[in-house]
Amino acid sequence: MSNSVLTSFSGPYVSKLTKFLLVFGSVISVAGYLFWSQAVKRTGFPLDDAWIHQTYARNLAQSGEWFFLPGIRSAGSTSPLYTILLSLGYLLELNPFFWTYILGWICLLGIAVTGSAVFEAFEISIPKSGLWVGLFLIFEWHLVWAAVSGMETLLFAWFVLLTLSCTLKKPVNWFATGVLIGTSVWLRPDGITLMGPIVFAVYFSENGWQKRLKAILLVCLGVFILVAAYASFNSWLGGNILPNTFTAKQVEYLELQKLPIWVRLAAQIKMLLIGGGLLLLPGFVFLFYSTIRKNLWDWLGWILWIFGYLFIFAWRLPVTYQHGRYAMPTMVIYFVIGMIGMKMLGKDLRSNDFWNRIIIKGWVGATALVLVIFWFLGANAYSQDVAVIETEMVNTAKWIQQNTPADSLIAAHDIGAMGYFSNRNLIDLAGLVSPDVIPIIRDQNKLSAYLNQEEADYLVVFPGWYPQITNCLEPLHVTNGHLSVNAGGENMAVYSWTESNKKSDKCQN
Repeated sequence: MSNSVLTSFSGPYVSKLTKFLLVFGSVISVAGYLFWSQAVKRTGFPLDDAWIHQTYARNLAQSGEWFFLPGIRSAGSTSPLYTILLSLGYLLELNPFFWTYILGWICLLGIAVTGSAVFEAFEISIPKSGLWVGLFLIFEWHLVWAAVSGMETLLFAWFVLLTLSCTLKKPVNWFATGVLIGTSVWLRPDGITLMGPIVFAVYFSENGWQKRLKAILLVCLGVFILVAAYASFNSWLGGNILPNTFTAKQVEYLELQKLPIWVRLAAQIKMLLIGGGLLLLPGFVFLFYSTIRKNLWDWLGWILWIFGYLFIFAWRLPVTYQHGRYAMPTMVIYFVIGMIGMKMLGKDLRSNDFWNRIIIKGWVGATALVLVIFWFLGANAYSQDVAVIETEMVNTAKWIQQNTPADSLIAAHDIGAMGYFSNRNLIDLAGLVSPDVIPIIRDQNKLSAYLNQEEADYLVVFPGWYPQITNCLEPLHVTNGHLSVNAGGENMAVYSWTESNKKSDKCQN
């Protein structure tokens, strides 16, 4: 048995007062971002992909079928379980924004309560420390942004933290842990990576190879039941065991893989350190050191998982847009580990020594200050993100709905808002619901030929993304929104994909 200080953990416990304060604080944190967004432009989502979930969810609730485009089954949702949860709001005839934000708030609160419980598991007595951990998590700007993003990110992060929590209660229910991992795959296929730290936990929690083998088999059984169902579901929808997004995203950003791997990995790691996470770095390093010094081997598995998870994205999908959205699941574990490490370090420093007390109080004050500052910076970033999506994607989709024939075929790169608002047939240039596009996703000449073949009527893109195609076309409509331009982007444009344009010499070149 490991000599981990966590062996006395008897299950997640957080006092009623702490829970009440976390509920109150999380409401304030989430509401603050929403009110800020409303003040800048209006309520919405900070990325177009959120509207993909909404479209699938609405169609599922209204028809009982799984499709993005009417009557066409497609595996364009990375997170089927999250889509199903969203569809409940449509079945109950709730405002889709309200229901989506409620789900995000529940996830943020769940992370705070679970994180507090994990933190309190350590046998280091610091009054009300669990409360402060929970408050850190509900005001950490990445997590608040994710809570109101309309995406599955925070729900998946909560499942990651719950998986960690399951391994702390002795004896561990390994089958339930496997079921939790399998369920997380329904949120993101990345959930299968949780098998790594669980193998560590099995090895260092169970005595003897017979018990270890039994534990591994129980975990694998729980995982297999859910993952087999997930693979069958995707195969039924799209012919592959993984959703179309798995391949489409990698192909679209293939050019970034030419960067040195250490540059890509450093960019992913940097996302964890923007904000209060930077001040938790000493604690993270200290706990990493303690995994060897104090035989906390089960925690080494989670530390390695953070780096392994980020390495996978640096290797296959090295993007950091949307404030490191793909790295956010690791942030939750990093924050909790960092605070546990600071707790251990603080105990070592805690004494009557004047300078030790100054260091501790200075760190606490600096962390609180940075947390608050970045909460406001994050609120501003969130409101700007929402405003860009509303003025570019949503407004364009509504223009298409109002100004094009009902039977028009629209070719678009960003299909979320377009699918939700336009009520038109679509060709997805990103390949999420049009998998035929994936092999030619970066070849503009072949894309042009494909649009001709499919007899597209309109093209809706940011011009700079397809310069070889758009340079020869005159836009019918441009959003002229200043927010996207001020942020260093451009305006979305609508083009008529007419025979004259398709055959022009300039287009062919």
